[in-house]
Amino acid sequence: MPACSHRLVRLILVLLIALVILPFSSTTIFAQVVINEFLPNPSSGNDWVEIYNMSSDPVNISNWILDDEGTATDMTQISSGSEISGHQILVFEVATRLNKSSDTVYLLDANRLEKDRKDYNEDPGTDISIGRYLDGQNWTILQTPTKGSSNNEGNPVPTPTLIPTESPTSSPMPVPTSAPTSTPTPKPPTPTPSNSPTPVPTAAYKINEVENEDGDILSSVKIYIDGVYIHHYAPETITFCSGCKCDTYVDCGFGQHTFRLEKTGYNNWEKTEMINAAGSYEVNPVMTKTSATPAPTSTPTLTPSPTPVPTAKPLTPTPTPKVTPTPTPNPEVLGEEATGSGLYLLDEGTPSATPTSFAKDASSKKNFLPLTAIGLGVVLVFASLATFFFSSRQKA
Repeated sequence: MPACSHRLVRLILVLLIALVILPFSSTTIFAQVVINEFLPNPSSGNDWVEIYNMSSDPVNISNWILDDEGTATDMTQISSGSEISGHQILVFEVATRLNKSSDTVYLLDANRLEKDRKDYNEDPGTDISIGRYLDGQNWTILQTPTKGSSNNEGNPVPTPTLIPTESPTSSPMPVPTSAPTSTPTPKPPTPTPSNSPTPVPTAAYKINEVENEDGDILSSVKIYIDGVYIHHYAPETITFCSGCKCDTYVDCGFGQHTFRLEKTGYNNWEKTEMINAAGSYEVNPVMTKTSATPAPTSTPTLTPSPTPVPTAKPLTPTPTPKVTPTPTPNPEVLGEEATGSGLYLLDEGTPSATPTSFAKDASSKKNFLPLTAIGLGVVLVFASLATFFFSSRQKA
C-alpha cells in the first residue's frame, strides 16, 4: 500500500476518535473566562477579584493564576481540579496585593498564557469596585460592589477615564462573537441614605449668677465637683453624659455629685444632686460673708504696782522752848488754884509722837503741830497778860 494511503488512514482514525471523545469532554475550546469585577480599595478586609464564564459550557480552570503588575509572586493560584460552570461567577481574595492608585490585573491559564487583563490608573474610591456592565461586557465604575453576584443588578456610573481593553485569547481558532445587544442607559445612582448618628443622652446643670445676702452679684466664684476644682467660674452650665469628663479629668457622668462654690471672704456654698439622663437642673446660689472674728490677741495683764507705803521715819523732836512758869498769885488772892497754864510740856528730847502713830497719820500730824505751837503761844501770851493784870491790881 502506498505511503500516502497509510497517512490518509491514520488521519481518518484520528478524526473518528476525536468525534467520539468530543461529546464527552467537560470543556470546550469555544468557552471564554474573563475578569468580571475587582475591588482594590476596601475599607476593611482583603482585596478581591471576580471571574466570570461567559459561555454556557463548563471550563476547567485547574491551576489558573491571578496576578498583578510588578510582583515576583502570583496573587493566587486556583487549586487543581477546579472548574467553572457556564455563566458562573467565582470570587478569589488576594489579600492587599492590588494597588489603590494604579495596577494591572491578569488572568493566566495553567501554562501562564494570558486569558484576560485589566489596567486601571486611578483610585476608584473606598469600597467602590471596577467591573463589567453588563457581565462580561464594558468596563465601568460600580458604586455598589456586587461581589459574587451579577453586575447587571448594580447601578454603574460610566467613567471616560477607564477605557475597555480587548481580551486576547491564546486560541488560534476564531472566537464566536455574540450578537450585539443594546446597552441600557445607566440610571442615575440612587442616593444611599446615611445613618443619622444616635443622639447621646445628656443632662445640664446650670449655675446662675451668685449673689451675697445683700443681693450683690459676686464674681470669680470657683466651681468644685466632688471636691475637685474644674477651672471654671460661676455662672456656668455643666454638661453630664455617660463617660463624660469635665475639664478632661473630672468625672461628669450620671449619678450623684456634690457641687461646691468658693470665694475668698465668703462661706462655701454646697449642694448634692442626683444627675439623671436628659435631666435639667438650675440653681441660684447665695453666699454669706464670713463673720469677722478678730484673731485672738494677747491682752497685757496689768500688774498692780505696789502702793508705796510711807515708811515711818523717826520723828525728830522739835526743840520746844522751856516755859519758865510765872509765879502765880496766891490762891487766896485769886480765889482759884494756881494750876498754871494747863499746858503739858514735853520734856526736851522727848518725841512729840511715837513713830507708830506718826506712820499711821503722818500728814495730819504735820498739820497739827504748827497749830498746836501757835495755840500754846497764844495761851502763854494771855496767861502772861492775865498774871500781869492781876498783879497790878493787887499792888494798887
